[in-house]
Amino acid sequence: AVPIPAGFSLAPDLPQELAWAVAHAHLGVLAPSDAVAQAELVIHADVEAKERTTPRLAWRVKVDVRGEEKLTVGKVYVDARSGAVLAFHDDVH
Repeated sequence: AVPIPAGFSLAPDLPQELAWAVAHAHLGVLAPSDAVAQAELVIHADVEAKERTTPRLAWRVKVDVRGEEKLTVGKVYVDARSGAVLAFHDDVH
C-alpha cells in the first residue's frame, strides 16, 4: 500500500475525453469510431517499484482495439493533471 498525502486533490485538470485520446495515441491505435470515450478516475502508484512512488491522480482508460494485424487490449493510466502516460497494463497474454 502507498500512503495518500494529506490534502491530496481528487479534482482532475485533464478532461476524460483528452485522457482517452492520449491513451490511444500513446499505443499508436485508433479508437473504434463507434466507441464512447470512457475513463475511470483512480489514484495510481507503482506498488511493485523497488522504491516508494508518489501517488498520482490518474485516468484509467480501457483500450480494446482488435484489428486484422494488431490486438491491443489493456489499461493505460494517464496523469489527470499533466496528461503524461504513467503506465500501460497489457491484458493480452
